[in-house]
Amino acid sequence: MRKKKVEKKKMWMVGGALAIAGVTIFLVTFYSGSLSLAAFPAPAPNMQITTKLDCSVANNVLQANITTTGTTVKSSQLNNLRVTWSNNSSIGLIIPQTSVTALGGVATAIYLPKTAIKSSDTVHANFQGGWFYSGSFTATYYTPSSCSVDVAMGICAVPASNLVPTPKPASTQRPTPTPRAAFTPVPQSAGILTGRATISQTVTATCRAFAGNEQFGINIYQSNNKIKTLKFNHDGTFKVELPVGSYAIYPDYLQPGLMVSPDMWKGVLPQTVTIQSGKSTTLNLKTTYYCNTW
Repeated sequence: MRKKKVEKKKMWMVGGALAIAGVTIFLVTFYSGSLSLAAFPAPAPNMQITTKLDCSVANNVLQANITTTGTTVKSSQLNNLRVTWSNNSSIGLIIPQTSVTALGGVATAIYLPKTAIKSSDTVHANFQGGWFYSGSFTATYYTPSSCSVDVAMGICAVPASNLVPTPKPASTQRPTPTPRAAFTPVPQSAGILTGRATISQTVTATCRAFAGNEQFGINIYQSNNKIKTLKFNHDGTFKVELPVGSYAIYPDYLQPGLMVSPDMWKGVLPQTVTIQSGKSTTLNLKTTYYCNTW
């Protein structure tokens, strides 16, 4: 009799352990959203939470924002949803390249352009939907959604519609002749733009140092037309004579082999300068060179 009681007790213990293991696996798989729809099909539409995905990009940061419609869901309940990133071409690299958890419904990634040539790419964010554990003992079914954003390449990834400056076609970039009155040329007054770029650098085993400041420079724009590309001297100094007016100063990477971080000139350039007749305008720049590898 006592032996039977012991065996029965062991059976209860084994059964309890198996039950706990089953519940644990159930919750873990729900938590990661990995339960297949074949085993757990989608519920009726009125039992689903409808999601909407919105894409945006600013200063190389991609963002996919998950929102829900027709129901109220706390942002913390969206933490376990996962978004997958992809893009159309090979001119840019997305980090991470795999799915990323949407904390509070917002999933972010970094878009790194591989070339300084201004061209476009399309980035996609995709939420596959499915059953997800949302902070309670029951799982919730979220509908799939997706979004896309067109990005422009150059200094950094920005919305394609907001690429500034936008160069005009070559046929319209010819300089406008200086107006003349009574056959007497009207001289165009000019001033000087001068300054120094101080560039420190961070070098690692996989990141080679740049040879000198002359590998960098500035692009000078006026009314969305590029007026001049100016290379820094070896000591970082630069000087150029310009007609009177306002100019937008953007960075220029003169050596294609440099693996330059998109954030190298962040907060430093672009800047606007005003050239006055017969006067010198000083523009000093200070930044750090961080290389990128991919």
